[in-house]
Amino acid sequence: MKQSEKVMPKKEIEKLIRELVSDGRHNDDEAFDIADGILFDEEGLKAGIKKHYSVRDPQGWLANKIS
Repeated sequence: MKQSEKVMPKKEIEKLIRELVSDGRHNDDEAFDIADGILFDEEGLKAGIKKHYSVRDPQGWLANKIS
């Protein structure tokens, strides 16, 4: 991880997940597509997930949380 890379705070990640499931859970295909887009759009989300949750696959982890 680069020194200048932003890391999203854990509370912000949890809030984002709550917002993503506020309209219900998503099927697996939708969840992976949504996770891909969110990880691309939200600066520091991928780094935050890796740091706070010790996961190697942020997209899979996030998709699992919203499916």
